Amino acid sequence: MRKLHRIPLLLVAAWPLVSLQAGSTGQDPEGAQEPGQDSPVGDASPFASFADREALRLEEGLQGSWMLLEYRSGASVVKQENVRGFMMFSDGYVSITLHGRQRRRGFLGSTAEFFVQSGVHRYRIDEFGQLQTASLMACTADSADGNIAFDSDSFAREHKLSLKDDLLTLYRADGGWMSYSRMNRTEFPRSAIEALDGTRSKPQIDRDF
Repeated sequence: MRKLHRIPLLLVAAWPLVSLQAGSTGQDPEGAQEPGQDSPVGDASPFASFADREALRLEEGLQGSWMLLEYRSGASVVKQENVRGFMMFSDGYVSITLHGRQRRRGFLGSTAEFFVQSGVHRYRIDEFGQLQTASLMACTADSADGNIAFDSDSFAREHKLSLKDDLLTLYRADGGWMSYSRMNRTEFPRSAIEALDGTRSKPQIDRDF
């Protein structure tokens, strides 16, 4: 997967002008800061930059689980039944899984091809409001060539992102994008409980997890 180029967001910080005038007696206005004094640490002021506040909003809003709604590759939208994806953000890490399939036409007809991308990454929101990731462990498997490609340690990627309520969109440099919907907590499926209960009365078969 190619490293994405930076697409900075337009950040505008508005700084109000404050005019302080001393009285006619020459005394300093009440509460005026003496030269050389440091500003109070941790003071929540209106001068906090838009970039910092936006990064905090995105960081808090990303937490949790997300399911892929729509995937656009270049100029074409991949049909929903042909691609599935999931992301989970927590404690500075993001887990990403993407499953896709397509049919490739050839001289003797069409054949099905599959690919899987999966990994765990460190992440941050940079000063431009972009999502940056560094691989902890990740790979891509493609049935077209039968190979599995592993990311190198801390392999870096970045996406411009948009977060509006429960809709998250990641934009790629090639014009493609991925749209995700926030997932709420759900109950463990009853069908799975019944299936597991049924296996207890049958001989156990060793399986790879």
